[in-house]
Amino acid sequence: MAYLHPLIVYAFSGMFVGAALAALATKLPGLPPGARRAVWWAPLAVPFVLYVASWAWRWRVACWVPVLGGVGYAGAFLAWLCWAGTLLAYLLAPFFVVSLAAGVGKAAAGAWMAGRLWRRFGPEPGDSRVALMAAGLAERMGMKPPVVMVTPHPLAHAFTVGIWRPVVVLSRQLADQLDDEELAAVLAHELAHVKSCDHLKKWLGVMLRDALLLTGLSLPVFRRLQAETEAAADAVAARVTGKPLALASALIKGWKLGTAGAWWQLALDNFTPLLAAGEVQRRVERLLEPPSRSLSARGSRWVPAVVWVLTALILVPLC
Repeated sequence: MAYLHPLIVYAFSGMFVGAALAALATKLPGLPPGARRAVWWAPLAVPFVLYVASWAWRWRVACWVPVLGGVGYAGAFLAWLCWAGTLLAYLLAPFFVVSLAAGVGKAAAGAWMAGRLWRRFGPEPGDSRVALMAAGLAERMGMKPPVVMVTPHPLAHAFTVGIWRPVVVLSRQLADQLDDEELAAVLAHELAHVKSCDHLKKWLGVMLRDALLLTGLSLPVFRRLQAETEAAADAVAARVTGKPLALASALIKGWKLGTAGAWWQLALDNFTPLLAAGEVQRRVERLLEPPSRSLSARGSRWVPAVVWVLTALILVPLC
């Protein structure tokens, strides 16, 4: 129990504290999509980062109660927090272990399923239209062009799969529906994901989301994180192509096509995007909005850093 106690307390407390701070931070006017995405990583990541740090620096017993010596209301309150945290850890440890194991197992299944998808379909030979367009966009974005796979299976119509070696996946159905401007916008969106390593981050994020299901907040927090991640990639694609309307049109076409159900989609949830009707509408509305003035680059870096540090500082006293 001594091993799990801090992790459970950090996980439950961190979700609520981190989500509250992230919600406040994203209300700042002019906060760019990339910074908003980094802010919403705090509730999922800070508890685990803090737990690893506590073991690396051996502050596991550095509860602030001994420091204050139980003096006054502050000492009594912190003593109660430590007692409540210990009770919570004992009650929830079995469920937390199962949830954590399920999250790790599902993440492993997603990686294995990505490899299976590649072995089954592979890149479609002779699709010069997609390959040449992806190469040209990658050059404009200053990155090495990733492998683009066009598959007849509509698992999801456009997403990036893989961990260390990303592969952009397009369904043949969607590629045939899009004109050149729309296709370029979709490819630029996926290349933006690759450049930001979102394929790896989402795989990790889904694992953390599943591991923290017992908190009751991991699903809405992850949905918000994914919405900000997609918004950041949309913004890059609109800037690179200069045609936000083309991306908006492609989003609507992809949503209308729908996706075919398959037993392996549950595993590929670690990579596939969210294309619910409400989410597509919000993304289209953002693309159609006139560009607003953003915070300076320095300011946009400070906001996520402050949210992460504040979340960690609030969690440390909770033993």
